[in-house]
This record gives sequence, C-alpha cells and structure tokens, in this order.
Amino acid sequence: MYPWHSPYRMARGKAYQGPSVGNFSVIALYHNAPSDRLLCVLDIFMERALSQPATGGALQGKVGSSVGPVNVPLLVDEPAVSGQLTVESSAALPGGVDWRFGSTNAYGQVWPHDYPMVVLKPNWSFWMAPDTMNVEFGIGVVWSWCYPDELRVIPPPDLRDD
Repeated sequence: MYPWHSPYRMARGKAYQGPSVGNFSVIALYHNAPSDRLLCVLDIFMERALSQPATGGALQGKVGSSVGPVNVPLLVDEPAVSGQLTVESSAALPGGVDWRFGSTNAYGQVWPHDYPMVVLKPNWSFWMAPDTMNVEFGIGVVWSWCYPDELRVIPPPDLRDD
C-alpha cells in the first residue's frame, strides 16, 4: 500500500456547477496549504449532462471561488486535510488542456488506478470542465497528501506486475 492510501491522509469532496449561457462550467481542486506536502488526486467521478466529453488540466494558482464543504476527511471525526474545491463559470477554459475524457457515459469513474492522476504542489489547481458551454457539470474527488520523497515508492513501469 502506498503511504497516501492511509485514511488519516485522505479527503473527499464534491462540487456542482450549473449551466450558464456562453460559459464553461469549471470545477477545480486547489492545494491551499503553504507546506512541504503535495496533494495526490486519487479518484474522480464525473457527472456530465448529455455524456459530452470533458477536459482537464493543472495550473498554478486558484481557479474560481470556494465551495462548501471545502473537504470532508475520509476518516470520520478527524481534522480536514489540505485541499479546496472551487467552481467557476467562465467564457474560456482556465489553462492548457492536459487531459481529455471521452463521452462514453454520463456518470463514471475517470481514474481507476492505484497511483495518482496528478500531484499538486502548494498553490496549484487541477481543473475539469465539459467541452460544451452552457451545461451542468459535477465531480466527486478523493485526494490525499504525501511528502515529495514518498513518491519514490512508485515502481517504474517495467518493474510493475500489473
């Protein structure tokens, strides 16, 4: 098990952005802690109207305004870990597109792996948005924190047994 799979280090959250004429519905996870810790995005579930494709990317800074609850610890009655979900209705996508997600279904898991989809340094955001303007969009995210040195436990692709 990877260090960031500890329930003491994990949080979950969900956010929804309704349709807005002439705008994209953007949702982001922002690393809001000035620390030596990194945020590892472990799982994302998307809710998209009409099963349209979606895009995503990482950028420095905060995208949009915050949503409540900011995050919910995975382990009940523990303090919240770093991470803040934000939403924005924007005429343009917030940054370069690093990921594209197909339109196979309206509800579904995006990243079914044991390693992080993206690792965020402090003051970085991972954003997602549907490719189409004026549609509703929602995501559920599970993330955790780790120290930079702990990422070295991921074996290179040629040494994995999966």
